[in-house]
Amino acid sequence: MWLGTFFLYYFLMEYLLGRTIGKWILGLKVTEMDGSKLTLRGAFVRTLLRLFDSENLLGALVGIACLLKTKRRQRLGDLAAAPCRRRPHLKQRWRPIAPLRDVCCT
Repeated sequence: MWLGTFFLYYFLMEYLLGRTIGKWILGLKVTEMDGSKLTLRGAFVRTLLRLFDSENLLGALVGIACLLKTKRRQRLGDLAAAPCRRRPHLKQRWRPIAPLRDVCCT
């Protein structure tokens, strides 16, 4: 049951909204390489390959290797589906809240 919930969450969020809650917090959006909305096929392939390149130890190692070796820091699902993650037009970058900024940026 969790597998179906997992699949539906990522598939529906990325296909319908272009982002998951985590991507929304980080200011990321999943799009096709040309900047257009993620296609149904792209969302399906990304979600299917997520099971293999990020949700188990061996797959996570493969996913990390892909992130480190690709120019655009793409995981296996990104390479197969050909979308990319990008920041939407943001006026300013995210900054840590004041107490955290004092600790990590001094």
